[in-house]
Amino acid sequence: MPVFESYVQGTPSWTDLMTTDQDAAKSFYSSVFGWTYEDNPVPDGGVYSMAQLEGQDVTAISEMDEESAKHRPPSWNTYITVDDVDATTAKVAGAGGMVMMEPFDVMDSGRMSMVADPTGAGVAFWQPKDHIGATVANEPGTVIWNECFTDDVETAATFYDTVLGTNHVSADTGGPEPYTVLNVGENTVGGYLHKDVEATVKCQTSGSSISPALTLRTPSTRSKPQAARFSTARSTPPLDP
Repeated sequence: MPVFESYVQGTPSWTDLMTTDQDAAKSFYSSVFGWTYEDNPVPDGGVYSMAQLEGQDVTAISEMDEESAKHRPPSWNTYITVDDVDATTAKVAGAGGMVMMEPFDVMDSGRMSMVADPTGAGVAFWQPKDHIGATVANEPGTVIWNECFTDDVETAATFYDTVLGTNHVSADTGGPEPYTVLNVGENTVGGYLHKDVEATVKCQTSGSSISPALTLRTPSTRSKPQAARFSTARSTPPLDP
């Protein structure tokens, strides 16, 4: 399978699961997708488990601390690659979003921030150092697609275009509403789904007659109702894989 070495700004490049039972989650996904794990202790005393296929990074699973578990259910997070996380995060407020966590270093792996778009969807911006994100994607057993689940597609899409330099296009797919895709240049790297339609985490399985064969609902990352969320999804190849 192709190994990715970089991602272009605006591309979803990494995902991780924050859960209340790390061992159970690891066992489940291992049984479904054949993932193995590289467990990395972190300074706060937890373990960040890198899920791998054939020695390549797919995603990660970690345990929520007790305080976080009181306020939100287990959830998947989406990370979007940026060239300069400080400069990108500085654009968020002016574009109508909210900075939930100011940029900070994640050891030698990279630098990140957490933001919310104007419709309430939370997402991380990731400036890579040693960790570029998923080194394998769009293969059986890997993450293949990202959707922003929102009640205002145009507002959300315009926000990401303004902050990240992406673009969006809507097309009639025969459904009740057009489907809007997130593009980096001419490459489609994700989509936007109206909240009246069920949002799912999509994982491709080998030998399946339908793709995906397995869909998992992504819980809200907040205890209160929220207008939008990013569903865990696709890690798209860079423009020049």
